[in-house]
Amino acid sequence: MNNQEMREWSLLLITDSAEIRSRMEDHLAGLPISLDIITQEEAGAGVFRFSPDLVLLHEPSHGASPETVSFILSESPGSLVIFLAESRDFSMMREVQRAGVMDIIMIPDEEVMLGDVVRRALRLKQEMVSASAAARFFPGTTTKGKGQVVAFYSGKGGVGKSLISGTLAHTLQLDYPYNVLLVDLNLQNGGISPLFGLKENRSIYDLIPVMGELNETHLRNVVARENVSQMDVLVSPSDAEKGEYVTADHIQRLLRVARRYYDYVVVDLPTGMDEKNQMALMEADRIYYISTLDIPSLMVLRQSLDLFRRLNMDTSPEHLSVVFNQIHDRNEIIVNDLKKMEEINYFMTLPSDWKNIQNKLNLTEPIRKQPQEKKISPFAKSIRQLAHALISGTGVQEEEKNEGTFLKKLNPFAQKNHTKKVL
Repeated sequence: MNNQEMREWSLLLITDSAEIRSRMEDHLAGLPISLDIITQEEAGAGVFRFSPDLVLLHEPSHGASPETVSFILSESPGSLVIFLAESRDFSMMREVQRAGVMDIIMIPDEEVMLGDVVRRALRLKQEMVSASAAARFFPGTTTKGKGQVVAFYSGKGGVGKSLISGTLAHTLQLDYPYNVLLVDLNLQNGGISPLFGLKENRSIYDLIPVMGELNETHLRNVVARENVSQMDVLVSPSDAEKGEYVTADHIQRLLRVARRYYDYVVVDLPTGMDEKNQMALMEADRIYYISTLDIPSLMVLRQSLDLFRRLNMDTSPEHLSVVFNQIHDRNEIIVNDLKKMEEINYFMTLPSDWKNIQNKLNLTEPIRKQPQEKKISPFAKSIRQLAHALISGTGVQEEEKNEGTFLKKLNPFAQKNHTKKVL
């Protein structure tokens, strides 16, 4: 095992039998694994939550073994499944193999082989991880089935949230080797289609009949394709009444499936808080809260952060960050005033750049036209900075060290002696 034993692998045992649980724990003792055990009933939510490297599936008493295997691999595509069979139903075992299990162990007869089978599975898993690492040309590249959901939210309208989320998704697709899906969850009056001049007839509404078995084919048949970057966009219904039929459960299913097939799923959310927004925020790996530097926006920001905490959402800087938009030299409030407020996870500022943006918006064209452009607007440059910070897992402050006085370039007037008290 050598290199494998340097790390610990996650193994999930699914069984309703206390006896099987005890025996498997004995057989697995000494292996480089962390073991979690759940019941068959808990498998629905448990497999996605744990996303284990290996799954030991004890033959379900309800008899739906192939379906259970298919479900596990759909919820956690990177897992290897070892099936623990008690019956001698060879037809069932053939169907289980077709569903994608790595190996089948007959219990109790073949239990002594479990340690060797698991070791072989770990070697295979190590090879898969090494191959994945070798294929990464950029930091932040995701493993298939482990795509990141990035949500953009604000409690107040008019702060530029849709423009920021759309431009970030466009930048990720344009400048990096990623597959990106932009999801417009503004179900009443979508704000993404006009940004890119999309005139598709199909929307998230058309996925409702197939949500139970949603897969990549369903998604590809419904998404629109942005012409410049070739980014996929799932637009909101043009008929606001259709948006009412999209539920929180639909959104959860959509995001969980989409992350299997895309490296980044960028979600543009409407203002306010309801079950749909809450579900999308709970599913997100990263949340960017967009605000402007004015008293009304900052009051809503504070109220929104309080609401997040009451809803038991993760508000740590690694998960939720505040981006201040439309920064200009006429701001009476400056970012330095806000850095002293511990409750605000300040991340970066975006400059007011209306003269460069307005014409693009009126023409329903994306802000940028080519990959790795050198002469781009200040707003596009700052979004590229945000994209780099996102995929590299660094903060903008760390990026400043690499690229110089970034915030000073974006906000050179921030050093002015503005002392107006906020909130």
